[in-house]
Amino acid sequence: MRDSKLPAIQICQEIALGFGAQLQEIPSCPDEFRARFKARSTLALKNTLFNVGKRLGMTTEFDSVVRFCKPPQLSCEYDFVWIRNGQLYLAAESEWLYQTRHMASDFRKLLYAATQLKLFLFRRNSEVVLPVLARELEAYSHHVEAERYICIEATDYKGNLIAHEFRVPATDGRLNADQICFEPVPGTPFGWMPNGAPASELSFATPAEPATARRQLDRNRLAISEDWHGTSAAFTCPICTRVFVVDCSFDRDGRKCPTCGKSVGSITGAPGSGGTAEISWPQSGDG
Repeated sequence: MRDSKLPAIQICQEIALGFGAQLQEIPSCPDEFRARFKARSTLALKNTLFNVGKRLGMTTEFDSVVRFCKPPQLSCEYDFVWIRNGQLYLAAESEWLYQTRHMASDFRKLLYAATQLKLFLFRRNSEVVLPVLARELEAYSHHVEAERYICIEATDYKGNLIAHEFRVPATDGRLNADQICFEPVPGTPFGWMPNGAPASELSFATPAEPATARRQLDRNRLAISEDWHGTSAAFTCPICTRVFVVDCSFDRDGRKCPTCGKSVGSITGAPGSGGTAEISWPQSGDG
């Protein structure tokens, strides 16, 4: 999983600038947005993410099925993705319908994306939408520490977008309701700026050493693709989704994923005798 340091404030500024520069006018109410701005807003968002991605050296793909996914998905289709050197940097979804069930369905796809940077745009009031998204986060069981969810109310019908961010804390893959808190992005609300403004300098910071994500198995809370019996455990590789078995008698130093070789499963003993079972994998790739 690629480690991305792009600040939320810069993403929001770029999108606000893109909307203002390309739409040139501001919807005054939800009915006007639905009638006149829905398709135009999608195009403005596509153009903005493409232009920003190009400046960052990314390949931007639209309506793309990718295999950079976490369990239980093998692949998923996203509205927008950024890819560079075989690594997924951004997965983004936009949902302009007003029904919360549609928003929940689109946001749920972002949970599966094997990237730290996830972007979700909608046009209904954040006070209504964010609790719906929080329930989706709580129901998922394969979170990775430091994943970032930037959630943007694209318009308040006064010429602003309103943004919140949630960063996944240290976790065994699951989150309790009290761990999920969307914080306002510094600078919110961001004006659409119809007259335009200079583009900011954007860059991804590359850490000196790749971060390592870890997930310990809990015998009482195993995912459908996991198992732990005696001195053997079955893991799902977060990189390529291959399921493989590790036995502490034969794999004393752990076992690499036999398909991609990037994740490592290890087990120290049976669950009832104080043993541990863990899988680790790099959060950032080369390039």
